[in-house]
Amino acid sequence: MNRAILREPLVHFVAIGAVLFGLWSIAGHGAAPEPETIVVSRARIESLVADYKKTWRRDPTDAERERLIKDDVLEEAAVREATARGLDRGDPMIRRRLQQQLEFLAEADAETEPADAQLAAFFESHRDLFQGEERLSFRQVYFNREARGTKTEADARAALAELRGRGASATIEGLGDPFVLDRAFDGVTPSEIAMRFGDAFAKAVAALPPGSWEGPVASSYGLHVVVVTARTPAAPPAFDQVKDEVRRAFREDARVRARERLHDDLLKHYRVEIEADK
Repeated sequence: MNRAILREPLVHFVAIGAVLFGLWSIAGHGAAPEPETIVVSRARIESLVADYKKTWRRDPTDAERERLIKDDVLEEAAVREATARGLDRGDPMIRRRLQQQLEFLAEADAETEPADAQLAAFFESHRDLFQGEERLSFRQVYFNREARGTKTEADARAALAELRGRGASATIEGLGDPFVLDRAFDGVTPSEIAMRFGDAFAKAVAALPPGSWEGPVASSYGLHVVVVTARTPAAPPAFDQVKDEVRRAFREDARVRARERLHDDLLKHYRVEIEADK
């Protein structure tokens, strides 16, 4: 090489730059970051296969099994990358889902089978939850809005006045319109009444004084004139009668308490500042 060229300042500048670039690369500034490890455990593979069998009702082939694992790895890599880029921070659906996942994990820890002694203690301390319902006996006369049109309420009130004059035990044959349900009900709960007539009717009948014709009371069918003939207060049940209901209530209470503990523990790690309105 021509020694004159080696003495040129531009050549020296390029050489020095190449050396600095090499040192910069060696120091790691230009090197790619070390890849993270994604571990696909045997338990995870078994879970993927079980989900596949539940959906398709057969075992996956070897190729399908490999595809399941590859898709799971891709999903994990995508989640890590999205989280690293902060994509989870601005999406309310993702934020809510993450909160739910934490709560599900906390609730799962509370999903232990309670002993009978625990259930009995819960029953004694929450008797108000298991009081049952009162029972009502009543008779009713039905008035069909579609058949009577604008006269429905007036007709019902006229029948009400007539029945009040006859008394609670008056015969109701020939009054009102044909009805798909019975005219008399004995010892039914408000819940059972609601299943037949609707919630509004059940609440209205449960509030009626016994022994007098009242109304008109509206239902999902039309109007009714009603007399409550008997009312039996709710009797406190024995533990064995409501054991399954107590178990469900116990587990729901345990889940609620687990969520509350999670929320308390989470907030211990943060100082909350709420900016005042200007």
